[in-house]
Amino acid sequence: MKKRCKYISHFICCVEFISLLYFLDFQIQRKTWSSHKHRNLVKAMMLVLPDGYILNAKACFFANGENNDAKILNSLLENSDGNNLKSFFKEGDILLLDRGFRDSKEHLDSAGIKHFMPGFIDKNAKQLSCNVANESRMVTMGRFVVETANGRIKNFK
Repeated sequence: MKKRCKYISHFICCVEFISLLYFLDFQIQRKTWSSHKHRNLVKAMMLVLPDGYILNAKACFFANGENNDAKILNSLLENSDGNNLKSFFKEGDILLLDRGFRDSKEHLDSAGIKHFMPGFIDKNAKQLSCNVANESRMVTMGRFVVETANGRIKNFK
């Protein structure tokens, strides 16, 4: 994996990292409720380099069902205020994504950003093919850096 890491210039992830207490404003409390984690959370999009350095954290998003990973990434790619995510990338950059970003493939392709994510099992298949399984393992191994960066943020004191 070390040989491959020198070609990967960015990783990307979406992390739920701020656990919130109760609000007096019930609209905000409702928007931050995560039915997946069963608590109030705020999500942030981060760019993490292969050495674990967090290059940038983009905005905070409500953790409700309207803001999944793919929708957040798409909105950051389409942002027209000059501070969009595309400004961080140059030709040849590669993103390692988890499966939550599968709905962002078209946006990444149209932006010319090369990306990899673990494979999906076809409808009629019982398991991944050998090549797809090996590629998925390589992506998962590369994303370990992102998960350790998430852990550093969640356990920061």
